[in-house]
Amino acid sequence: MTNITNFLNKHADYIWDTTDLHHKESTAKLKVFLDFGDNADKRLDEISGADILDFCRWLKETRGISDNTINHYRSALSRFFNYAKDYLDLPKISNIKFVKVKNQRVRFYSRSEVKQIREYLAGHKHA
Repeated sequence: MTNITNFLNKHADYIWDTTDLHHKESTAKLKVFLDFGDNADKRLDEISGADILDFCRWLKETRGISDNTINHYRSALSRFFNYAKDYLDLPKISNIKFVKVKNQRVRFYSRSEVKQIREYLAGHKHA
């Protein structure tokens, strides 16, 4: 069975084939996971849901990372393991659960978004 580090190095470009920034950030999150415990030396079929849960607890307790940021790590892990499962026909790791977080940040429209809204509404009759 394939070593998790080797698999990441070989397939990262295919797993995150979106923007360079997304690829870079997601790969960095996986490398933090690999640096946790002995994950870097494990085979893909040796990683369990408990390993991921322990990692997320560690992020929160030792690094003080927010639940929202931990969800970003979970998302990267989920994408990685779903790809590996399909590519290598691995058993599915138990669903990676995301933490519900309250969106406390107020979102404002950018100037270009306001312009798009105005242009869209300009062509419609309003009551």
